[in-house]
Amino acid sequence: GSDGVKGKSNSIYLVDGTPTIKDIYYQDKWRTVLMAGLGYGGKGFYAIDITDPDNPSHLFSFLHDSSKRVVDYWDVDGTLTTYDYVKEVVPDTLNYSKLSESWVRPFITLMPYNDEMKWVAVLGGGYAGPDEESAGYARYVYIIDLEPNSSLSDKQGTVFKSIELASSAESDVA
Repeated sequence: GSDGVKGKSNSIYLVDGTPTIKDIYYQDKWRTVLMAGLGYGGKGFYAIDITDPDNPSHLFSFLHDSSKRVVDYWDVDGTLTTYDYVKEVVPDTLNYSKLSESWVRPFITLMPYNDEMKWVAVLGGGYAGPDEESAGYARYVYIIDLEPNSSLSDKQGTVFKSIELASSAESDVA
């Protein structure tokens, strides 16, 4: 039948960020970790342990919903914790309230911290439209802790550090 309008489509944006796959060592074991952003699908990232590709396991996920003004975080067991950053203070370790569209590919690296080496992911703050730029979204670089039970947090995917990039008329930073 010809119920629809010809030449039109209804785009549905799903998980479409480019993944990074890296072997990292923590808790006395090498693991292969896949981490990616949601791209057009949302303002968030997820990580999966794919050491055994036939039996992958969720490590963590986080999502910033700027319309509801909440940050969602799912831990290794899939337990959801939601922070309403208008009504409550979000802990620094889970404060993704300035994250915008997560098109960036995560960069996973080993870096020194307090005389030890630590696996982290470095993420750009994402793409922000004009309304989001005025709210200060996207102009952050996040360094994410990939190791659980560390000196920083007992969770994975927590904010090790967020760095705000200054707004400048001479640059492309909003």
